Amino acid sequence: MATIELSLSSIRNNTTGRKQIRIRFYHGKRIDQRAKTGIYILDNPSYWDGHKMVDTRRINDEERRYHNECRNKIESMCTAIEEAWQNENSESIPKDWLKEQVSKFLNPQKSNESEREGKPPITL
Repeated sequence: MATIELSLSSIRNNTTGRKQIRIRFYHGKRIDQRAKTGIYILDNPSYWDGHKMVDTRRINDEERRYHNECRNKIESMCTAIEEAWQNENSESIPKDWLKEQVSKFLNPQKSNESEREGKPPITL
């Protein structure tokens, strides 16, 4: 069974004061990959508790809405990575597989265009 862990980067964005969420994907001793998610949150116990995002329904402000959107995006990203892993041949996983999966999730339009490169355009 593959495992996904989340952590916060130690580097804080100077303008927003937020830190980027990092993702780690590992399966046994053979596969251990890390990637940046491009999602930033405050390093605050109200929003982040160790290795997970906190449910902030009790806090009612704009920052709470932003963090709830981030939490939903991270949960969806983890689900998409787990589904991609189930469809992947675990014997031949490339070194940058996790980075590719994060990129596909964050930029689905761009990944669809790159998949179509080299293929003739579809005409109706």
